[in-house]
This record gives sequence, C-alpha cells and structure tokens, in this order.
Amino acid sequence: MNGMKRLQCAVALGVLFVIACSDGEDPARPGAILTDQDTQNIISAADIESMNGTYTNCTNRTDPWSLAVTGTPTLDNAPLSVIRGDTGCQLAITEIRTGADGLLEASAPIALSTTFGPARSFGNPISFYATAAVGSVNFGGDFSLTLLFSAQPRNADDMLTASFATVTNSSASAVGVPAPNYTLNAAGATVTTDIAGIVITVLGNVGLTAGSAPGDSYLIVSGSVNDSYADINSTFLAGSPTAVSATIAASAFLAPGVNLASGAVRTLIIAKITNGVASYQKLAITFNPPS
Repeated sequence: MNGMKRLQCAVALGVLFVIACSDGEDPARPGAILTDQDTQNIISAADIESMNGTYTNCTNRTDPWSLAVTGTPTLDNAPLSVIRGDTGCQLAITEIRTGADGLLEASAPIALSTTFGPARSFGNPISFYATAAVGSVNFGGDFSLTLLFSAQPRNADDMLTASFATVTNSSASAVGVPAPNYTLNAAGATVTTDIAGIVITVLGNVGLTAGSAPGDSYLIVSGSVNDSYADINSTFLAGSPTAVSATIAASAFLAPGVNLASGAVRTLIIAKITNGVASYQKLAITFNPPS
C-alpha cells in the first residue's frame, strides 16, 4: 500500500525458528571459489575450511564475519553477507582456518576488491601466502570470493642421475599457482678434479626443460634447503634470483677449488610468482668426484 514500508525477512532454520526482519534489507550472500588455474578444480577440504574477516562502512554490519569454503565447518562468526546495493561496504580477510594447521592469522588484512591485491603471509613460521578478490563490489546480488594461495609443500620422488651428480627433486606447490616442473640435464657439463677430488675446471652448461608449469626465475644456493614451504620461500627471498633460461652455466653451481671428496650439495630453486603468491620447485644436486 502507498506510504507503507515493505518488510523483508530472513529465516534461519535450526532447533528454533528465528525470524529477523528489517526495513528493506536484502542481503547479498557470497559464494567462495578456490581455483586451480590449470584445472579449475575445487580444492579438497583438507586445505582451506573457512575464512574470517571484517566489515568496514557496511550498513548494519559491524561484527567479524566468517565464510565456509569446503564442507560444513563450524564457523567462528556469523556468516558473511552484505545488504544488496551497499556499495560503500568494504570487506577484508583477516584469518584462514585450515584442516591441517588450524586457524592462521594474516600478516595484514586482505582488503577485497575486484582485482587481486598484495599477498599476505599466514602462520608463523609461514605456511602459505594468499591474496583474494571478489566478483563485484556493487553487491547487486550474490557475489563470488576467489582465494589464490600457495599450499603446503608437496614432495616428489623423481631422481635424475648424471656422471658427476645425483639430483633429487621436490616442490613446494600452490593451488592456483602451479609449482614449476622442470627436468634437469647435466650431459652438457664437464667437471674435472685432481686425484684428491679438488675441482680443477667446470665447463659447459646444465640444461633445463620446462614441463607443463614453467617458472619465472631461479636461485642457486650452497648446501641443502629443507622441503618446507617456509624454508624454501625464505631462502629464495633472501637471494638474488636470475630469470629462467634453457641453460645454466655449470660454473654457476661449482667453482674450481671445491673439494668433492665427500660430495658438494647445491640447491636450485625455481619460482613461479603470480599476484605476489609464489610456488617453487627445488632441485638438490650433489656433486661427486668422477669415478
């Protein structure tokens, strides 16, 4: 009727029927999407269970929100919703709850917009990095929230053998940012030593062949690096990476004067970084004296 306000009511069904009514409030509710840029598959419930966040300048919304991602987890806060058309509402992610590591706090809130912003670290030591975006900030209807994150490390058992080195392969992978998957060919490299195993010359190149997931840059470090994402990531960030190419000079791994009598370990880390979220392949190379 003219002059009367229309009441819109949201009904929650549980042990009790709870009816909440407000003048003209029509909530736009989110759907969470976790994407793999290669396969577009939904990730498993063991990775990300739910997200927590905050409202800023949102009508009738002040308390923290939660959003279920996989399965039906117990939420820490009331479910995320925005009043339809509340264009001034600003959302941010502050925590992510995982199946393996529990609740992890962001190093800084992830402010949500329609483009991926700066990646934030989660956990101490760091378990992964993540960034996110929403399909719309107009909230004219139900909206999507996409989380791009680097997952827990995944180790492979592949092994390559060269005349002077044994190479073991492991990778720290990411959902949405596939870990590089190169193969290494040492046939073009020649290492000579004296009778005591001291390196005399290092000639030629080590070949890198990209698989389905090429990388952006690489770093070579002396010694071993643990397989955890935190260790691989911190080692890479502390170095001075080089752009990936099809070959790497063998001299970048080994220098004259190095004693190979007990083996000399060099670690090659190859990175792929998308929207500030990095995934890695790690090749641990042990140089042995020629037999």
